[in-house]
Amino acid sequence: MGTGTTTVPSEVLKWEPTVRKYAQEFGVEPYVPLMLSLIMQESGGRLLDVMQSAEGAFNTKYPKIQNGITDPDYSIWAGVQEFKHSITIANVQSPSDINRIKLALQTYNFGPGFLNYINSNGGEYTLELARSFALKMANGRTQCGFRSPFCYGDYSYVEKVLKYYQTSEIAGGGAVGDEFFQKVMAEAIKYKGYKYVFGGASPTASFDCSGLTQWTFRTAGVQLDRTAQMQWNQTKRISAEEAKPGDLVFFHGTYNSGTYITHVGIYQGNMQMYHAGDPLDYADLNKPYWQQHLAGFGRVQ
Repeated sequence: MGTGTTTVPSEVLKWEPTVRKYAQEFGVEPYVPLMLSLIMQESGGRLLDVMQSAEGAFNTKYPKIQNGITDPDYSIWAGVQEFKHSITIANVQSPSDINRIKLALQTYNFGPGFLNYINSNGGEYTLELARSFALKMANGRTQCGFRSPFCYGDYSYVEKVLKYYQTSEIAGGGAVGDEFFQKVMAEAIKYKGYKYVFGGASPTASFDCSGLTQWTFRTAGVQLDRTAQMQWNQTKRISAEEAKPGDLVFFHGTYNSGTYITHVGIYQGNMQMYHAGDPLDYADLNKPYWQQHLAGFGRVQ
């Protein structure tokens, strides 16, 4: 079993709570990072029809034209169902089943007819098959104004989405794993935007950094100690290359606490974390500030 992570800007990340809400409703929550990557390609998070769902089968309320949906919540509601249909008929097994994910993504873009075409031509997605299907559906046209050469859908859709998406296989030997990570983040994301409160360790009081990790890990069945330094002591040291979504990332010298470790966050993969900053939110570990204070990664055993 594997997991997926995404690197999309704040314009897209702001839709994560809505995407997660409907992903939970329709049983596809492990694929939230992939859907956010899809949104980045579809609208950059800036259009009302966030998932470009207007022309899909699940839109029964708005005109079935490009950008026909003018309610972002409805666009995501319909788009998540469209996405679920695509991964179901493509027989995607997990967020790291990348070959089937490619087929599902291109099916989301082209429609289910593409899957029939693939099944008649070897059963595996390739860019050339996507190109030939588009050419067939466009009756051989490659010139169509500003959309050229994409006269039927976008045959390069898969690579455009996947440049924002990374997968990893989860090894045994610790608490971290796909199901564990999803449980932790399903709880953590509820508090996105909350104020940082020193000493806070519950939703009623809000959170500081180690209060957030302790609270969210507890919902997934893991009891962490209370402070960032104690959580550092409690976890096994791993390298950045070994770190998986659901591991902890630690920092030193972020303020004068009298201890070596002063801050902790939940690693998301691809040098991203979710943490109790001010407000609670995602952060890019490649930024100079975090690089300057990075102490290392830890895994609960």
